[in-house]
Amino acid sequence: LVAHTRKPLGFFSLLRSLFRSLSGGGFEASYDELLPLLPALLNGLLRLHASASDPKQRGVLVELCLTVPARIESLVPYMPLLTPLLTHALRATGDLAKLGLRTLEYWVDQLDG
Repeated sequence: LVAHTRKPLGFFSLLRSLFRSLSGGGFEASYDELLPLLPALLNGLLRLHASASDPKQRGVLVELCLTVPARIESLVPYMPLLTPLLTHALRATGDLAKLGLRTLEYWVDQLDG
């Protein structure tokens, strides 16, 4: 769908809302349902991020990659791919920088304990 859309920000906003809802709690079973889709989802988002020229679109894609509704154990194999996006978020301003800090803190807390 995104490949055929001239302005995919609406699609990304829909995904952002879905990810926020699922990550908000009470949807732990959804994580198990999304697990088989995780490789294709992350690789697709990363590919879109790499090809995006619009800074706003790149920021939304960074946010989507960092908020994929998955348990930390499922994300560990993707940490080398997600780390540059986390760095991008930490260098940003506003909400994206806050997301970067929250993500880093979450990763450290979960991987340390």
